[in-house]
Amino acid sequence: MDVDANLSRTVKSELRQVVDESLSSVMPSVLIKKNVRYDGSNLIVNGLPYPLNDDVHIVGFGKAVGGMAYMLADLLGPRLKGGILSVPELMSSEPKQLQMLKRSKIIEYREGAKNNQPDHASYSSTKHIIKYVQNLGKKDTLVLLISGGGSALLFAPKPPMTFEEKRDLCKRLQNSGASIGELNVVRKQMSRVKGGGLALMAYPAKVLALILSDVVGDHLEIIASGPTCPTPEGNRVESINILKRYNLYHTLSEEVRREIFEKVYCLDTSLISNGKFNFVENIIIGNNESALEASAKAAQKLDLEGVILSNKVEGNVKDVSVAYAQLAESICHALDKGFSNKEDFIAEISKHDVSVLNLNKEKLEKAYEAFTSLREGKGVLLLIGGEPTVVVEGDGKGGRNQELALQFSLDWLSQIAKKPELSRYFVEFLSIATDGQDGPTDAAGAFGKPGISPKMKLLMQDLKDEKKKTFDTKKLQAIDKKIQEVTSMLPENVLQRNDTYSFYSKFENGKNHLITGPTGTNVMDLNYIYLRKRDCDCDIPGVIKINTPVEVNNFLFDQSEEGCEKDE
Repeated sequence: MDVDANLSRTVKSELRQVVDESLSSVMPSVLIKKNVRYDGSNLIVNGLPYPLNDDVHIVGFGKAVGGMAYMLADLLGPRLKGGILSVPELMSSEPKQLQMLKRSKIIEYREGAKNNQPDHASYSSTKHIIKYVQNLGKKDTLVLLISGGGSALLFAPKPPMTFEEKRDLCKRLQNSGASIGELNVVRKQMSRVKGGGLALMAYPAKVLALILSDVVGDHLEIIASGPTCPTPEGNRVESINILKRYNLYHTLSEEVRREIFEKVYCLDTSLISNGKFNFVENIIIGNNESALEASAKAAQKLDLEGVILSNKVEGNVKDVSVAYAQLAESICHALDKGFSNKEDFIAEISKHDVSVLNLNKEKLEKAYEAFTSLREGKGVLLLIGGEPTVVVEGDGKGGRNQELALQFSLDWLSQIAKKPELSRYFVEFLSIATDGQDGPTDAAGAFGKPGISPKMKLLMQDLKDEKKKTFDTKKLQAIDKKIQEVTSMLPENVLQRNDTYSFYSKFENGKNHLITGPTGTNVMDLNYIYLRKRDCDCDIPGVIKINTPVEVNNFLFDQSEEGCEKDE
């Protein structure tokens, strides 16, 4: 009997419930309803009034702006004169609202940026947005709606750079492992509309930007590459340094380097006060922290101890995974009452390189108090947010969340190998992209667990044993083919190819994939680490010793069966 099978199914179900409530809390319609009111003269946001000029217009770009625009159009009524939205293709979230918005014809609704990448459709939408805002005047208020995905949906390269040159450079920079901050520095330098460009085009209209943050630290100049924030003086030099850091600057044409990166342009400083445009108000109405707080409430309903540790995770997925494994080890030790006090607990965590997690001392102290007072048998859910990066070196299909889940599965197994007492804890990991699209895939993310690699290796061993007993040529060929496929699907090989989507689609018949469809929101990624002390010291299938027989035909290859996890 696989003692973890039933528990894993229960935990997956609970984590899905937590995810559902977290995503619901940051849906654009919910955020507008919660944070925005209209009193006939002012738009009141987060309790503060913002006077509106005679005519109000809405322009939006991003994965969440459809729901935001619908709610605002309903609030403003006849005060709203028109607008344009640039949204992703196949946006399925809140379909009734979006379809009503399209039928209203008050706001033009344009789709583009398939697979999260700028395309000619989003380029065309941006041209229409530019033309629209350039026609606004002093009597107008432009309400800008900005959310994650805005960089791909608001796309207009500075000449002489072409559409293809800018798109390809951004993709190469992303695949090189550049952070979202580094990407946005370069994007601003190459764009007509980013780095404050769009706000300047709308001047002298008043601009009120309502923003759903999808970046670590909620930095306004980074979200969608800062279309309402002046580009700082050092951006040009910094963008050159970033491109050189990733060996990409020399790949640009001499004309592009000269006109876009080396020529110095001056802003009209009369429009800027304290580093901000004096005709623009930027307001964040939702972020990753909002989703984590909802996760904690959802965990509490399930009788889990939900502990928020950080919403500022960034760095390479490999480094993040190792840090998570080391953090989980320290927390298991705390749950075993292995520390004399919170200072020792924090000192132990500090011995490891967990800088990519950006842990906060105050939150760690609060977490320690929760761990040491935990009721016997109660599960712990670590709640962490951010946006790691992946260096793409292979030709596979995947995303950072699926890669993080599989990498953590290996790293936690490695911790158990070094300290077998950790096997007393059941651990399940989940990483999801809140927009429902992890990389160019239809998966939001994936679950991770230490039994993945041992099960794959057991499957390999069973195939090799079967081959030794087989003498029929056709059967041998079939076994060799399966061995070749299993070899390619060993986690370490999958990670080397960046092919986690293919792996999770096949492993245990896809039950470790999390597929939500496009959610209609975007507040970076959510990571969950579930910890629970086992009720017995029995052998742990898939971790220390695997006693469960693996059905070779159904485990990996036959997608119509339920897989190998059986109750008996």
